[in-house]
Amino acid sequence: AAADNMLADRALLSVALHAVSCASRLSRGVRHEFASKGGVLTKSDTSPVTVADFGVQALVTLFLREHAPADRFRLVAEEEADALARDPELLQTVTGLVNQHYPRASAAAAAAPP
Repeated sequence: AAADNMLADRALLSVALHAVSCASRLSRGVRHEFASKGGVLTKSDTSPVTVADFGVQALVTLFLREHAPADRFRLVAEEEADALARDPELLQTVTGLVNQHYPRASAAAAAAPP
C-alpha cells in the first residue's frame, strides 16, 4: 500500500509540474499579447486581476480535476469565476488562452469555480 501511495504521489507531482509549466507559458504569452492592451480588471479591494490570473487558475484547476483523484487534493483559488460569468468577452478571451494549453477546455470549464 505504501508503494502504491508513493507511485500515486509521483504521478500527481508529475501532473502538477506539467500544469505549472503550461500555466507559466500561458502567463508569459499573456504578458506579451496583452501588455499593450491593458487586460486588467480591478477587484472590489482594488487589487488588479489580469486575464493571466484567470487563465492560470482555470488551467491548473482543469489539469488537477482531470488527473488527480478528488480525495487527494483540495484547491483554494484566489479569483472568483463570477467575473467571467458577467463578462462574455473576458470569458471568451480566457477560454481561448486556456485552449492553447488545454485544447479540451470549454467556456463552462474555464469559468467553473475550483
